[in-house]
Amino acid sequence: MQSLSGGLAPKHLSQNWWLKGLPDMETRNRFLNEVTSLDKTAVNFSTGLRAAAFVVAPMILRIAFNYPELTFACLGTLFLINTEGPRFDIPLIVLLIACFTESLSWALGTIAGTTEFLAPFLLGIFVLFVVLLTDRPKWIPVGTFTSIVFAVGVGLPGGTLSDAIPRAAFALAGSLWGLGGAMLHRYLISRKAASATNRTQNLITPKFQDRITRGFAVGLASALGLTLGLAAHLPRDYWVVFSIIIIMQVGAGSVTSVTSLFLGTVAGAILAAAVTLEVTNEFALAVILFVFAFLGFSSRGVNLGFTQIFFVPFLIVLLNLNFPGQWELAFVRILDVGIGGAIGIGVTHLLRAWKLAFRR
Repeated sequence: MQSLSGGLAPKHLSQNWWLKGLPDMETRNRFLNEVTSLDKTAVNFSTGLRAAAFVVAPMILRIAFNYPELTFACLGTLFLINTEGPRFDIPLIVLLIACFTESLSWALGTIAGTTEFLAPFLLGIFVLFVVLLTDRPKWIPVGTFTSIVFAVGVGLPGGTLSDAIPRAAFALAGSLWGLGGAMLHRYLISRKAASATNRTQNLITPKFQDRITRGFAVGLASALGLTLGLAAHLPRDYWVVFSIIIIMQVGAGSVTSVTSLFLGTVAGAILAAAVTLEVTNEFALAVILFVFAFLGFSSRGVNLGFTQIFFVPFLIVLLNLNFPGQWELAFVRILDVGIGGAIGIGVTHLLRAWKLAFRR
């Protein structure tokens, strides 16, 4: 998991080769290079250390005081720091607003999850409007993770109307905790941060028509993904939506991004299963959680799939701290990413085909 500001949208060359038949050797090599390319300059251990410490701290309290609701504070911190991105180009005021939009999404998503068959429709509408309202460079990460939070709120098991406000409150506390960490970190590296110009200033804001069509595409794909997840009774159906939003927002819906995400998820799932099968002690799992958080946040921006090698185990370990013994969720994650990837690619290419037909 990472923000759009990481600059991972791949080149267009390898996106359409599968529509034209088998690729030639040059195209295959270029495709493999894109999937496996690593931006080593994006590695930042100080950011990883800070992020891991702030994300895992609520889980330490959760274990020490046996207070499960603190997991939502951990998730609030996790999503806020992912919204911040690895390059410090999101203004603090935008991050402050994200604290409230993401916590509100917990409440709204939880409420939508109680509507049963209406949930996919409400999810699609929510994602459409969020993408439409935030489809500007510095706001895109806010829209991406606000949409993801809504989807997670819809899909988390056991959600009732009475859970909406507590989830939002703990998530808001965690988001503000994460924002405090971001402010402290930026202060400590103020010289470096000051020399890093705001990269969002020179990006082109999409035309209003393009914003509508892209918002509609992401909303439609999200609704379709949740519908399929509910129909198939997948244990974590919101992971399908999670994958769709990341693929379409961060990876531009390309075959390259899906392949990279899938391969990284497979590697991460195998590692997660091995860890959760062998380790059951909560404090030992908390230490492992910190290690994966450190590695994942340190490598954001390196490669979309490479980061999943650490974030997938992080999520599975986090779930096992609340629901012990569910190591098989690691492989459910692979299935969900595969389904989400297929939907993301399909809807993206339908959108491109529609645009070409419309222009003609």
